[in-house]
Amino acid sequence: MNIAEFIQVLPKAELHLHLEGAAPWAMVRARSDDTLPDAPIWWDDDFKFDDFLQFTEAIALCYRHILTSSKAYQQVARAVFQRLAAQNVRYVEISFAIGWAVIQDICVNDVAAAIKRAAPSGLTVCVIGGISRERPDWLTDDLKEAVLSAPDLDGIDLHGDETLGGPAPFVDIFARARQAGLLTKAHAGELAGPQSIKDTLELLGVNRIEHGTTAMEDEALLARLAAEGATLDMCPWSNVKLRVVDNIGSHPIRRFLQQGIRVTANTDDPTVFGYSLSEELLSLVKHLHFTPAELAQLQINAFRVAKMSNTKRDKILSETDALLVGKKPTFQEVNLMTTIAIQAEEPLVTALETIAKRRQITIEDVTKEALWQYLKEKMLASKPYSFAGIGHSGKKNLSTQVEDILTQNANRREGWSLNE
Repeated sequence: MNIAEFIQVLPKAELHLHLEGAAPWAMVRARSDDTLPDAPIWWDDDFKFDDFLQFTEAIALCYRHILTSSKAYQQVARAVFQRLAAQNVRYVEISFAIGWAVIQDICVNDVAAAIKRAAPSGLTVCVIGGISRERPDWLTDDLKEAVLSAPDLDGIDLHGDETLGGPAPFVDIFARARQAGLLTKAHAGELAGPQSIKDTLELLGVNRIEHGTTAMEDEALLARLAAEGATLDMCPWSNVKLRVVDNIGSHPIRRFLQQGIRVTANTDDPTVFGYSLSEELLSLVKHLHFTPAELAQLQINAFRVAKMSNTKRDKILSETDALLVGKKPTFQEVNLMTTIAIQAEEPLVTALETIAKRRQITIEDVTKEALWQYLKEKMLASKPYSFAGIGHSGKKNLSTQVEDILTQNANRREGWSLNE
């Protein structure tokens, strides 16, 4: 099985997707009053938007002539879901801009219900209402009630230009949304630095950050994200084309994984950025050398936080496990699992046993392979090492335990043996 085939059979989840930026381009062209090209210039890998304003003008072309009624929302959602299903996507969190629905005089729940009606069998759809941080004045008491009482709405998200508005005006609706059992998440760390992420975590109380890319600039924040079990729903090509990172090869998604942070890979606005979810994953292989196990870990991360029944989740994770039988685990997977065990106050060996069971290999093979990858990455050794007792006790995740051993044995690294 080649990597493209593996990506196709891998059950996938898309957690960061805006309906307004996902309508198929052929549909956009057919409905537009403007004369649009066969393919937009934005799809060129070398293209970058000058600024966020230029991006908002581009995405407006993708929905302003289409999303004008609840029926239209259903038609666009159906087309989007068909494309997701063709990629073996099993779960999607799809957001719609509440502000645009209000402008079109469409009830919030009518939009959410229309999107859900478009869901095909086999795809679990979670509908998220997107609130603009740029227009807190739009969030009237009546609109808050409409959002919080919408039976078909599954959650809310704060989106928009971070440089034009912070999270403070939205504290009330996020608190009330959580009380109502809604999923809450917010964009941060895309157009602004780490402080934007900190403010969002502290003021809105969310544990899901859309993007979070600039957290890499703050070591203390990285440690906090790992310790609190936060999830970053990252969009690599979006970050490239909006100048968050220089190029796809320099995207820090793997470094977040290495820090024990739960990250997922997503498309954001595929009609604007030109990449489907499968293409995003293939790009991680091509430019960042992701392995099949690492791609699978991104999906496991996504399904772990998905708003779906445990029965569905367990079935999908079992399918994923079956694809990984016999494959060597990644250090990122082992480190993340041990981090999760610490958060759950479970023995670390439980995490290692889980991975060993998935792969149908021994715990010793799990630790040996993970440590070898870690040491290779640190360029500290040219052969694999393992250490007795690693992961079996204590309150430290795997990377911390390894660092401790590296420090203790700094003068005799080449003398280590597999049995030491």
